[in-house]
Amino acid sequence: MAVLAHEALNSTPTSVPGATGAKKQVVLGSIAP
Repeated sequence: MAVLAHEALNSTPTSVPGATGAKKQVVLGSIAP
C-alpha cells in the first residue's frame, strides 16, 4: 500500500491497460483526509 500511496502522491500512472482493457493509464487510489 505504501508504494501505491507514493505513486498517487507523485501522480504516476499505476494501472495496466493491457490487463484490464482500459484505453489509458490512470493513477490508482486517492488521497483523502
